[in-house]
Parts: sequence; structure tokens; C-alpha cells
Amino acid sequence: MRPTVLALVLLLVSAVPAAANSLVYVKDSNVWAARPDGTGAVQITADGKPQDRYGYASQADDGTILAVRGNRFYRFDRAGRRLASFGSVLTDKPSAIGAVGPIDARISPDGQKVAYWLGIMGGWYDYAHGIYYNDPESAVVYQSAIDGAQLGDTVFWEEPSWLADSQHLLVWERLNGLTPQVASGEIGADHNHFTGWFRDRQTFADPAGGHEIGAGELSRDGSRLAALRSGGTSGLHAPYNQLIVYTVAGLDRPPTPMACAFQGDNGNEMGAPTLSPDATRVAWAEPTGIWVATIGRSDSCDGWDAKLVIPGGLEPDWGPAEPGAGATAPSAPTPGTGAPPPPTPRTAPAPSLRVATSLRRAALRRGLRVDIACPAACTVDVVLRRGRHAIVRKHAARAGRLILHPRDVRAGRLTLFATITVAGQRPVKVNRTIRIR
Repeated sequence: MRPTVLALVLLLVSAVPAAANSLVYVKDSNVWAARPDGTGAVQITADGKPQDRYGYASQADDGTILAVRGNRFYRFDRAGRRLASFGSVLTDKPSAIGAVGPIDARISPDGQKVAYWLGIMGGWYDYAHGIYYNDPESAVVYQSAIDGAQLGDTVFWEEPSWLADSQHLLVWERLNGLTPQVASGEIGADHNHFTGWFRDRQTFADPAGGHEIGAGELSRDGSRLAALRSGGTSGLHAPYNQLIVYTVAGLDRPPTPMACAFQGDNGNEMGAPTLSPDATRVAWAEPTGIWVATIGRSDSCDGWDAKLVIPGGLEPDWGPAEPGAGATAPSAPTPGTGAPPPPTPRTAPAPSLRVATSLRRAALRRGLRVDIACPAACTVDVVLRRGRHAIVRKHAARAGRLILHPRDVRAGRLTLFATITVAGQRPVKVNRTIRIR
């Protein structure tokens, strides 16, 4: 790849409202928007069906929503009014064209463009550049989000993610081994004009070799990156993948993984992460629904408190607009115009977990003490892991003190994953990193 000089760091900062923000997501085959705690949910579409569902809903900074249905795009305002509909590069093409998509479509922050990728199995004609591809590859495609006009493509890459200036993107290729797995470049540039950023081996000293990474999103101020990492050297979109948050000091050097990771219950697959506008929270989807974790502003990342906020939700995208901004919701739900937001529930007292975050090996041999407090009857499931390997599992039918006795007692870093379920409330996940000296 021929590197180019991109002054991206200066372009990353954009004005983002401090208070109002929301998640746009898919649920029950339709597009919804809600506050990050799951309240104030507004249904944007009502015509989605299991056999003809909406997917990859994303939002611009002004609240405009773009979603995929089949191989076409649909643009809506926050009241559910359809603003436009246009085809992808696969619309109205022969069924034997040899490509699938659009995949991972995202509207740009300024609402003017859309980026997505295609899986090319051979036999795809690039109408934008007049090139015929006969080998299996991938390609990121760019179009206008206003009228669908083609704006070019970048072959060999996948999973595009916009930077704050709406002109540059991150792209990923999780199978790259000797070259960067993530690169940055300008919309419409060919692959030779994208600049490699880093690969997994440069951020994790793993004797087993580099893991697959992908589906990442950079925060608006360029200070943090959230991405998926496979549990082994393969299988990014598979059980036991993890969500990693990195601190970023520029796109000219590898980022630094923060001292924590998140993993789904029982190794469930996790979907692509999305960061809040202020980069202090992160959301993702699991089979149970959409989870939101608070990571705070400190880089120490002593622990995350994660909550299931939207049961059954898929594919969240975080943006600065309010759930119903600009909507004129009726007193009763009306298809396509959004349902009135429900009353905001009173915040229930949260359970808490206490555990030492630094121990000597001699103390660990006597057992790791975990104290859990709940505001009502609750159940607790904990897993203590070294890397991806579970070394202790324990279930408790009530709050109180748990004593964990790991067999593997040596210096290093352990991670405690706890799921606390209070009667009548949604589960709460807590993650703590424990350093053994």
C-alpha cells in the first residue's frame, strides 16, 4: 500500500451536544430510537416483516436515519416520515451477479453520504469505475445519502466506519496477518491511497499470534477506539469474541488497549460496538438485546457496569440527537410516524460488587473474596478468567459474600465477570480487572 499523509487528528473534533443523545436500532424487524437507558422508545417504521426486515439502521448528527431493506436504502426523519429511497449498487442487477450486500451500512455524521461493503464472490462489475472483478474479494462502496449517486469504492476492505469530518473513514480486514488490519483514508479513494494503521500483534503481546479484529468505531474526538477481537486467532464474528476499548494518540501509531475487555454471557457472540458522543459509554448487541456499559473518563478502566437496556434490540448506533427530536407523536401509535414515548420510569437502586483489584499470590491461595449487595432478592453468576480461559465459575441464589478458589495461582491479570439479576429488574453486568503480584 502506498501511504499518504492525512492530517486526520485535526479533522476528528466536531461539535456534539453534551446532553441529548440516543440509540437507533432494529427490533421486531423495524427501526426504533430510544434514550441510551432504553426509555423514551419511538418506533420509526412499522412495515418491516421477518421476511422483509429493516437492518443496519444508523443516524446522522441532525437525527436523519438511514436503514437497509433488501438491497435498497430508506431515509427517514425522527417522526418516521420517509424522505427518500434509493438503490444500492446491487439493486436491479442480475441475480447471478456474484456479490452480496449492502453490509454494515452507515450514514455519515453530516447526513450526506452512506458507506457499506459487499462480499464479492466473483463476477461483480464495478459500475463506478468500469472494472470487472472475477476473484473473491470485498469492496467498500460509497453513495450519496440524498439521491444515491455513486461516489466510488475501495476494494479489499470491509466494515467502514466514519470519522467525525464525514470525509474520512476507518476500514477493516480482519484476516490480514502481515499487513495492517485497519486503515484510514478518504471517501472514494482506491486501496493504494488508504493508510494502514495497526494490526493486533502491535497492541497485544500474544505468543499465539495476532487475533482477528474488526467492526471498530473511533470516538468523535479521536481519543478512543472500540472494536471486536476474536477469542482466538480466528472467528471474529463467533462465540467468545470480546469488545476492546483502546486509547488513541493519533492514527500514526498503534492504539493502547485499556485494562479491561467485555465478553458476552456464556461466550455469546457480541455485535459491532458503538461509542457515545463523549466516549464515556459503549453499546453493543447480544442475543439477549442491546447492552450499554459505562467506561468513564479514566484510562485505568478498573471496571465496567453494563446493563441490558433494550431486550430484543439489534445493531445499535449512537448519535447526538434525541429519540423523538422533530417528531410530532400522536396520542396513539400510528404506523410510520412513531409511538408516543412511555413515561420515564423511576430509577431502581442498582446492585453493587466489591472485590480487591490487586492481590498477592499468597492471598489469592486463601481465596478471592467477592461481596455483592442487592436492593432486593437477586441471583449472581460469576466467572473468573485468565485471558479467554475460565478458571472459576460460581452461582449464588442470593447476595452476600462469595469465595472463589482458583487453581491457577500465578502473577498476571485476571478478569472477573459477574451477572447480577435483581427480581423484577433487568440483569446488570459488572467487570473487574484483578492484578495478581
